Amino acid sequence: MADENKNNWHSRRHRTNDAHNKAKDAREDREMDKQVSAVSRQEEANKRTPQQQLQRLDDMLGVGAGAVKERAKLARRIASPKNEAKVEVVDDLVEKQVKAKKQQKKELSDKK
Repeated sequence: MADENKNNWHSRRHRTNDAHNKAKDAREDREMDKQVSAVSRQEEANKRTPQQQLQRLDDMLGVGAGAVKERAKLARRIASPKNEAKVEVVDDLVEKQVKAKKQQKKELSDKK
């Protein structure tokens, strides 16, 4: 009986075209707000130096915790081109951390 009533609906969720369009407009507004927010966050991040950005990550997540790839990128920016060895060490560290996380996920999925 419920399926018969839904045959006259405009879409799965909306009975009328007007309701559908209102929902669509609200969704587009939310998406636009997200884009504006992302751009403003990126502009703020661009104003900070790599050292400041790294300090912000430490304050938010804890020293050395999380954001492994972002930390590696910041470390590369901090390291001067003369110190290529430092960048390679950081890359190796990041690679090891990523492998360790993948291994942990694999072990968790194997237990299930």
